[in-house]
Amino acid sequence: MLKSKLVKFRLFLLSLSLVILIGFVLVISKINPNISSTVKASGSLTYSALGDSISNPYTVSGMSNYVPVFSNYAATDLSSSVTNNYDSYPGWTSSDLLNAVKTNQDWRIGISQSNIITLYIGFNDLFAARKSYKENTCGGVDNQNCLRTASANFRINYDQILIEIKNLNNNPNLVLRTVTIYNPFVSQDKADGSFTIYKSYLEQVNGYIKNDAQAQGFLIGDIYSAYNGLTGDEDPVSKNLIYTDGNHPNDTGMAVIANVLRALGYSALSPQDTDNDGCPDAKELGSDWKKGGQRDPHNRWDFYDVPTPAITSFNWNLPAGDPARPKMDHAINANDAQAVFAYFKNGAHQGQTTSVNGISYDTHYGYLMGLTNDPNFTDGMFYDRVASADPTQFWKTGSPTSAVTPQAAQLAFSIFSRGGTNCN
Repeated sequence: MLKSKLVKFRLFLLSLSLVILIGFVLVISKINPNISSTVKASGSLTYSALGDSISNPYTVSGMSNYVPVFSNYAATDLSSSVTNNYDSYPGWTSSDLLNAVKTNQDWRIGISQSNIITLYIGFNDLFAARKSYKENTCGGVDNQNCLRTASANFRINYDQILIEIKNLNNNPNLVLRTVTIYNPFVSQDKADGSFTIYKSYLEQVNGYIKNDAQAQGFLIGDIYSAYNGLTGDEDPVSKNLIYTDGNHPNDTGMAVIANVLRALGYSALSPQDTDNDGCPDAKELGSDWKKGGQRDPHNRWDFYDVPTPAITSFNWNLPAGDPARPKMDHAINANDAQAVFAYFKNGAHQGQTTSVNGISYDTHYGYLMGLTNDPNFTDGMFYDRVASADPTQFWKTGSPTSAVTPQAAQLAFSIFSRGGTNCN
């Protein structure tokens, strides 16, 4: 009898333990809902941190690093052990990193086997150009050629880095994160009058990071805003975020980076957009054309969202955040119709000379801004469409024909006037 009661008591304790454990799991899931949609919250995870000195723990004696801090967060949040790969090197530019992810077999294997990947690169791309500009050796009538070249080269390299990472690791649960770069030189540059110029190129690079990373499914941590404020003119040195060398983050600054990454959670890729037209596959497969539906996720041309305002030689290089800088809003509305009309009105066609309003079919400003990942994509192609082959599905536009015609302008207006489409 005593033995029977003891067995029953043990079974009761086991049942109670299971109830408590299940309750604990449910509470944790509510606290961190991203856990359930990412890598399994158990076992061992591999984390690869790609970048320059900011992602390398051996850069400066006495300087901390965000990678082990974020790694510890991930281990805690996901109830897993995490192994860190430091695929980073002091002084590297985007060219250096691109070469490494293409040729370094150890790195390539590490990336292919990773569960979490973060990317922090770009600071050194502009660092040397900034120095040259200050020394008046940057080139060009405005002494900005080297800054333009550095920004354009970063744009090409960064896109290739993202693609290479995706090619190496196609795990659907892969946690991909990248961050914008900060400006530690606010006070220095304001003192000598170079702040506005450097800031404009830095924000251009950050625009590339945001646009390209989003297109490839990376979630983006906005370190620039965390360090420099929403307007980009706050000094991170005065906010005690910069190490004594004047460039790198100190312990507090590194903690900011780690916390920004942690705040993104651990969900996998952002919504898949196979044809990269700004409307996610799930939306295009829906039934409501006004929400992006009844379209083909593999057809780049059936969603007539265009950069607004119309891309010109005068506005493409404006600072990120300037309302006059063209952008995609993932919707078809009055702004799209106006931009298409502007290209038609200026006679946009292949082989044209640039109009007095700065419009040309053959320019590649959209690519330079990061609005497309295809270097062969011209600005006119954004605005050039033909009508749907099925008149009953007028919203499904067709591919470019080499000129923005009156029919294209009418088509954009027709979609907008019948309610438009919003894929957000």
